[in-house]
Amino acid sequence: MIGNIDEGEVYSSTGNIAFDSIINFKLKNAAEDNIKLDLSLFIPPSINIEIADIVIVLGNLLD
Repeated sequence: MIGNIDEGEVYSSTGNIAFDSIINFKLKNAAEDNIKLDLSLFIPPSINIEIADIVIVLGNLLD
């Protein structure tokens, strides 16, 4: 999934590729649909969650 995300505007740059990829993908889609979001997100530097789980949970939350 991460490999299918196009380069574009960067909304998230936490350094965690899983979080950044899904957030940038979802917010890009929202912007294309004229959906305005204001969100603040804190990602701990060390998180013990599998990448696939991060993408599923965060993707569902943003949907």
